Amino acid sequence: MTKTIAILIALMFAANTPTTSQDQTTSSAVKPQPPIQLTITAGTEIGETRDRFKVGESILITLTMTNTATNPQNVCLSSNLYQNLPSLAKDGQMVPIMKWTSRVRQIAKHDETCEDINLPEKIVLDPKAQKTVDWFVLVDSSVSTGAEAWYDTLQPGKYELSLQRRLDCCDGSTVESNKITFTVVP
Repeated sequence: MTKTIAILIALMFAANTPTTSQDQTTSSAVKPQPPIQLTITAGTEIGETRDRFKVGESILITLTMTNTATNPQNVCLSSNLYQNLPSLAKDGQMVPIMKWTSRVRQIAKHDETCEDINLPEKIVLDPKAQKTVDWFVLVDSSVSTGAEAWYDTLQPGKYELSLQRRLDCCDGSTVESNKITFTVVP
């Protein structure tokens, strides 16, 4: 009987051991985040910060990157269609990007035009430093400027925006920005 109990205890211990090892393996396989923080702000001018806009007003998004590492980091500056993917919600519902923007992104990805057409450039971020690296037009004004905007004119409501930014020029890892909120009024 004592041998049977000892065998049962050994089997229970053995059955539990792989689970613990598997959990440790899973948690150690998590990809480290790049040492880059992305901060976005919204305004009607580059670098401006506002949280209230009128219907038909253009909205520009300024991108600032902070290198949290102790060594320089390279990031890319290329077309917004390759580098950025905004995520905009109005009153909790996702707002679709403009159809032409979506189509151009699909064509560019299919044709792999990033390297040939936009001639991407590398930007060096100094250690422990912050730098404004780019901007883009989220929404063009109601009197079109011809800018490559991501969204049609926004209707009144409360919006939340975040952005995924590609760190390399045409493919590779992305970094997620902070979330900002703003209101559009009549």
